[in-house]
Amino acid sequence: MKKGFLFSILAVLAAATIANAAPRFGAVAQTGGNNGANIGAILTDDMYNASLLLGNESTDDAGDPSQLSLNFNANYKIALDSATSATVGIGYTMQSGDVILNGAAQPNQEHDGSNAISLNAGIERALSSNITLVADVQVFTSTTLKSKTAGATTESKTTGIFNSGRVGVAYLF
Repeated sequence: MKKGFLFSILAVLAAATIANAAPRFGAVAQTGGNNGANIGAILTDDMYNASLLLGNESTDDAGDPSQLSLNFNANYKIALDSATSATVGIGYTMQSGDVILNGAAQPNQEHDGSNAISLNAGIERALSSNITLVADVQVFTSTTLKSKTAGATTESKTTGIFNSGRVGVAYLF
């Protein structure tokens, strides 16, 4: 009974938000975070924003290792003035390819389901009608690094507080 009621309330809230929404779609480029530069798509409105980012990191080490990451962020926006909003939300990152930690490739290790989930806080500032500055910090992060080496899979979990941040620019269509 409680689950059904909760899901009903969430469905009504989502329907009300979508009915009043005037979302805008755009492209976003960000730098920072755990694997350098990211590029992707952003969907934004007066009440929320969501982004899907793709990042690639490689090194000059032997074997030309590279690591790919896919990051999804969903944020609720709180208007501070007509052009600036504070944001709070969640982020989820999946990684694949070779394991690269702090810019160094880990010998013979590949990601095998590595991911991170984070609680984010940030700011969004409209610079013009089509250009928006976005910045956020990962307030809390829980990371699971699953790697396989010669058939054996190892897993390590870490948590962090204020250990990563990003800044970027979005162009809205």
